[in-house]
Amino acid sequence: ADGADGADGRVDPEVVLDVYEDFVRGVGGVTAFTFGGAGAAVAAAAGEAAAPGIASANTGTSGAGYAGGWLVSPDAIVFGTGEWRAKLRVRLANLSTAAQRYAVQLGFFDTETANLQGDAAFLLYDESTSANWQMSTAQGATRTTTASGTAVAAATWLRVEVVVNAAASSAEFFVDGVSLGTVATNIPSGTQKTGVGFRIHKSTGATARTLEVDYVHARCECTSAR
Repeated sequence: ADGADGADGRVDPEVVLDVYEDFVRGVGGVTAFTFGGAGAAVAAAAGEAAAPGIASANTGTSGAGYAGGWLVSPDAIVFGTGEWRAKLRVRLANLSTAAQRYAVQLGFFDTETANLQGDAAFLLYDESTSANWQMSTAQGATRTTTASGTAVAAATWLRVEVVVNAAASSAEFFVDGVSLGTVATNIPSGTQKTGVGFRIHKSTGATARTLEVDYVHARCECTSAR
């Protein structure tokens, strides 16, 4: 068991917040979904080996279609109360291109209908600025985005994770367990709030693009009992 958990190995809700969705019941679980544009939707996809439940976020055919989901509501999390982690297993069917361009955001963010986030710490795929994963933070709509050296891959499952330290002074970003780097600027703090989720947002082209999610997990190990 984690050191902050109870002695019997169970999560102690006084010091640990732990929320998890694996979509084995389709898209009727704890995650709230959002989408907009012609044909945009979030639907259950057929399970497969090591991925029994899959949520498929589809942009539809609108040039500005979007789809995604919240595991933790965007007005729920205040950093600085303990170490926060957001972890997802995701797969992109196609890479973004100039003709069929989209962006993906994974982790902590607070805006569901636009790519510009107010208070956030998330992994970003935005081919218009880099073919690699980008590490992005935002505090009061002041943003820091740094490209990593790791290219985004399509048609393969990837484990992505964002870890914000207990002091809300840095965020570290991981893909498949390998650190991409740390950002120490524009981390939300004080009364600024954020959530945990995933989203895909089209900006060019009329061909639908899809983000598949096997699971999404959020965890906070509190610095003091609540």
